[in-house]
Amino acid sequence: NYKIKDFFVDNANIELFNGELFYNNFIIKELPSYPGDFSKGYYYTNNDAIIFQPNTYYELKINIDGKIISGSTITPGDFEILTPAPNSIVNIKDLQTENKLLIKWTKSSTAWGYTGKIIKDYLIMLPDTSYYGSRELSFITTDTSFVIENANILSSEGHLEISISAFDENFYHHHIEMYPEAGVEGAYGYLGSSVLKSVNLSIIE
Repeated sequence: NYKIKDFFVDNANIELFNGELFYNNFIIKELPSYPGDFSKGYYYTNNDAIIFQPNTYYELKINIDGKIISGSTITPGDFEILTPAPNSIVNIKDLQTENKLLIKWTKSSTAWGYTGKIIKDYLIMLPDTSYYGSRELSFITTDTSFVIENANILSSEGHLEISISAFDENFYHHHIEMYPEAGVEGAYGYLGSSVLKSVNLSIIE
């Protein structure tokens, strides 16, 4: 029987460039194991903190016994969420009047689109106990705004975390146009980049 580790390449030389050598201190770590999972997996990760810059060209080169896999991405430009403001408090009556909540952000240069995720944490009260539940809403858009019109998100008290991610051309080609490879040569998959912003919002009665 084959195991995940039988397919892992443990002698890859990985380098990142941004016009010059940017980073090459990658290490191998073991994936966490779960009950009943007897096949261990491994992955490469950076050994130090890497700070990527927005709107910057990066190139990845992987050398495996002379075989080269390469890829490149231009990171999306920086942007800001305009509304709602960070740590806003919204009265549920105002939301029920409009029955919607507008999210708006500035344009990210070189971005091909945006993904969004709204996570709502809320308290569920029962006669003998209470516990926290959560709901999620996700979207993809090429616009710089999105209107939440989901009653499950807006109809009760709770805490919202709103995250917007600007994604690059390679993400668009791979995930939306379903290209088998985007931004890479010599392998399947894609090399992509994104810029993430988030704000918190409280809904109260």
